[in-house]
Amino acid sequence: FQFAALVAVELAFNNSIRSKAISSATVLPALRSQFRYGRIDAVDCGDDGTINGTENSLEGTERDTFPSAGGNYGSSHSVMVDQMGLSIREKVALMGAHTLGSSIINGSNYLASFVENNTNLDNTYFDSILNNKWWTRPRKGALWSATNNPTLVMLNADISLAFEVYKSSCRSTKSCGKNQRYPDAKKARGVLTEFANKASGLQTWLNEFAPALLKMGSLGYPDLQAPCTEAPACSSVPSKEDFTATVILLLNERFTSSFHATQSFNDFVHSRIAFALQLHENHVAVEPAVAGESILRVRLLVDLAKNHPSNQILRSDNTTLAALKEAFKPEIDSNMMADILLARVVRATFAVNTIVSRLQGPFQAANIDPFWTTLGMSIGAFVMVLLSSCMLACSKGDEEDIEHHKEAAKNQRKENKLKENKLAVASGFSSTATEMAYAPYFDAEAPAKKTKRRKQ
Repeated sequence: FQFAALVAVELAFNNSIRSKAISSATVLPALRSQFRYGRIDAVDCGDDGTINGTENSLEGTERDTFPSAGGNYGSSHSVMVDQMGLSIREKVALMGAHTLGSSIINGSNYLASFVENNTNLDNTYFDSILNNKWWTRPRKGALWSATNNPTLVMLNADISLAFEVYKSSCRSTKSCGKNQRYPDAKKARGVLTEFANKASGLQTWLNEFAPALLKMGSLGYPDLQAPCTEAPACSSVPSKEDFTATVILLLNERFTSSFHATQSFNDFVHSRIAFALQLHENHVAVEPAVAGESILRVRLLVDLAKNHPSNQILRSDNTTLAALKEAFKPEIDSNMMADILLARVVRATFAVNTIVSRLQGPFQAANIDPFWTTLGMSIGAFVMVLLSSCMLACSKGDEEDIEHHKEAAKNQRKENKLKENKLAVASGFSSTATEMAYAPYFDAEAPAKKTKRRKQ
């Protein structure tokens, strides 16, 4: 559930960016990548304050460990600050999670939303508390409705961040002033006002909400562990050296906002590319994007089985580009992501340095940047195809000459393949590794055209 909460927050944030509810320059601190595991599922919460028969040192012996929805400020402060050890700022920031989803009758006895657009992650919740006029429903003093929108509700726990909700401190339950009963309530209202600021409140809140959410999720578990990410500790996860393909996305000048340099954007690209190319997510690695750059590199572990669906998609640059354009179409159409101008696939079963050395030639210098190496490779392939076409179009002679050239070319290919296998063995790689870095550019050999003898 902790991981699901982190994913839900990131999805809501991405939805806000995509729908232009918030600026694309807004940044959500990393959440999913900071997930730690090792919590114990509570399958039996006894009345004696135990979980699975073991006393919970964090929650003590009290059965009710959640703030009461119908309580006042003191109820939430007692649990979240005194008992859980959170600060007042962290408490107010976490209450902002009510901007997402809605309450359900089965869990809270109430069925309603706290804000209108409850699928967007923004600071509307804080603004709504301060700037709406709230009134209590008859015989439901713990539930408040907005005068301008009766479908929106707040609980005592929400309203008490800014106002007193108990009759003993109010002249009327329909008209309560600032909370004077608890000294710390003034601090909470100040933090809430800061988060509600239209100019800077959203980013301020996100900067404090993300770490507070991670902190709350790790309370009582000081020894949580990071998920396994590298082999050989986890044999199911490939090491960086095992990747045999690279997709280079060349994006246009709109790829410059700070959002694109966040972990959220990287995680989003990671899952979307895995889906588009039909690869397991463990076989996709997105290099961190840098704000202002227009190049994004994604490394892939390609399944070498010929019948694997990914090989059909990666068989050429055009099929790869088409798959990626379709996968990112909603984001491209909404300007969340710039258009993908190029998807160049570099495939090889040799080490990276071997690939680079084979790509170097008249179009590249030594130790060139991988992007320009790839660009040079494409130029080289284009020139090779152009020269081959010219030679075929301009050739003269009879069928015997053509057969002679075909035989010579066949022998040359055998000789080249033998050299490649020897090089692979010398480099410590399998002698069956014959797929070269330029393989995607040639799906199959074009059949030779027959030329009729000209009459003299």
